[in-house]
Amino acid sequence: MPRDFHLDDRLALDQGLLHLDSEQLAFLQKTIGIQDEDALREHIFSVQAEAYDVFPYSSIRSFTFLGLGISRNPAWPEILRILHTRPNALLLDVGCCFGTDTRKAVSDGWPARSVIATDIIAEFWDLGRKLFRADSGDEVVEDIRYIQGDILDSSYLATAPPAPTHECSAQTDVDTRKITTLTELQHGVSAIHLSAIFHLFPESAQVYLARALAGLLAPHRGACIFGWSVASTSSQAELVCVQSGVSHPRLWLHSPGSWKDLWEDVFGETQVEVRAEVRDFENDVGVLLENGDRPRMLVWSVTRI
Repeated sequence: MPRDFHLDDRLALDQGLLHLDSEQLAFLQKTIGIQDEDALREHIFSVQAEAYDVFPYSSIRSFTFLGLGISRNPAWPEILRILHTRPNALLLDVGCCFGTDTRKAVSDGWPARSVIATDIIAEFWDLGRKLFRADSGDEVVEDIRYIQGDILDSSYLATAPPAPTHECSAQTDVDTRKITTLTELQHGVSAIHLSAIFHLFPESAQVYLARALAGLLAPHRGACIFGWSVASTSSQAELVCVQSGVSHPRLWLHSPGSWKDLWEDVFGETQVEVRAEVRDFENDVGVLLENGDRPRMLVWSVTRI
């Protein structure tokens, strides 16, 4: 948490920010097991309040942790097709929070035993078990490998040069239960997902993270790093201030062009295809930029070609 931020300064929770579309509602009813919509909402509010006391991320206050960002990324159908030829391919969900996107990936067909989730705050994964009412017999949760760690700590995720793109044999089955750091996965992950992560870090840390993730990516064509971040309001990267009351009041934000430049510098122009587009958030996220503008999303993917 930034040193100049105090819990007493945080914005109050606003239950009016919860808006579930039909896809989100159906997914949550199925995975949580509460069919009554009012009861479901009350359950969500209860877990949200606990999580906000652990750390008041804006994504918790705004309910974007329920947004199913992984499956709404345009690259997702292509990523799922990796399984046709590489059934043991690994998927890594970075900054997984409650594990909503992690569970959506499994729901969409990614084998749970080949999914690894990580977050710096272990309590969020525990609260995810509470949100999704997962007991010790939940096979999906038990098969997913969760690891707590700081992705900016080199002892947990060390940088390595990206492997050159080449066709390689399908990956053998990896016992993810034995994995204790992300460094052990270097050059071995076919799909790396990050939603609402990059904008939390200053520019230098974003560059470090991009290089570290590039070192994790498997060398085969189609391997992909993807997700979304808060977008720059200009045609280039910029430092943007957010209204008071949020945990990260200053954000280093990218435009589609600066995002493309970042990843091509990491991989080389001929190694990856970078797609990035600015979208409006589907619902009010309950916070404004200091200039009065509403924040927007940069939805992106970095795919080996």
